[in-house]
Amino acid sequence: MVSQAVSQLTALWLNNPALRNAITRASNDIDRVLGMGPPNQGVPDPRPGYPGRRVVSINLISVGFHYDPNGVEVVVTSIELNPPPPYVLP
Repeated sequence: MVSQAVSQLTALWLNNPALRNAITRASNDIDRVLGMGPPNQGVPDPRPGYPGRRVVSINLISVGFHYDPNGVEVVVTSIELNPPPPYVLP
């Protein structure tokens, strides 16, 4: 799982050169949020095999994660680039 999440983040960073600084900042912000706990960070987003899965979105990226069975370690299961907000005419 960890290598999959790292690969996803690396691909986002490599494939979006104009967004690299923003992706790095968002990734660092998500690290801080997930490191603070408690286990109810983000919003529930259960998936098959991951009934406790949650998602947290900050700026450009969303991260799917769950806590290990002991509730101590965060296990990241996915990293995705958020779609840009819709353009609204004034």
